[in-house]
Amino acid sequence: MNMKRSLIAILTGINVVLLILLVSSIAPLPTAFAQAGRGGGGYICATAKPSGRTFEVFYMIDLAARKLHAFYPASPQSKQFAHADPRDLDKDFGK
Repeated sequence: MNMKRSLIAILTGINVVLLILLVSSIAPLPTAFAQAGRGGGGYICATAKPSGRTFEVFYMIDLAARKLHAFYPASPQSKQFAHADPRDLDKDFGK
């Protein structure tokens, strides 16, 4: 009787594993696209903390226009961002 229960428990475990494999093969997770390849958007983003400051600056490079944009907090209390004048990367670094 004890062997029968062990066998049923093992077979139930195997069935659960097979069910999980079947469901994962039928409904795969959606593919996530990073910055490269189709759907990347043509932008590169990064954050940096200027020395002596308490906030971080959000930098965004527009690859098509070859411009660098910087966004920083407008004031410590607000949740608004200020936009610095964009930099023309062709002028800064040449082509």
